[in-house]
Amino acid sequence: MASGVTTMLDWFHAAQTPEHTDAAIDALRAAPGRSVFCFGAGFRTSDPIDTEVRRVRSALPGDGLPTMALGLRGPEMTTKDIVADDLKLAAELGLHRRQPGRERRHVLHRAHGLRRAGIPLDGTWLPTTEPA
Repeated sequence: MASGVTTMLDWFHAAQTPEHTDAAIDALRAAPGRSVFCFGAGFRTSDPIDTEVRRVRSALPGDGLPTMALGLRGPEMTTKDIVADDLKLAAELGLHRRQPGRERRHVLHRAHGLRRAGIPLDGTWLPTTEPA
């Protein structure tokens, strides 16, 4: 394409029930064009998200439209260990990860600590430069 929107990212967080999540996925399937369902599971909680993320991933295996990404809770909203678990889950399921832009400097310092600890980070989550 020479111009125009080719893919839309729907940052879906604060789902109240699995039915809300399913309705959002159905809406993206009904919309024309490519989309990424960026599932922000566990927004503002430290509760485990594995079961719900795996359920949504089974509905969006990546072979059609829309596709799925994991919207991370981020180190400014939870602990470093939970962020590490979320990153490992995303890697296991082959999901791109997205991090909200709030408190960017704080996020980068915590994220580089994760990288030094051997937790895989990629360019979809943070820049490759070290924070000042």
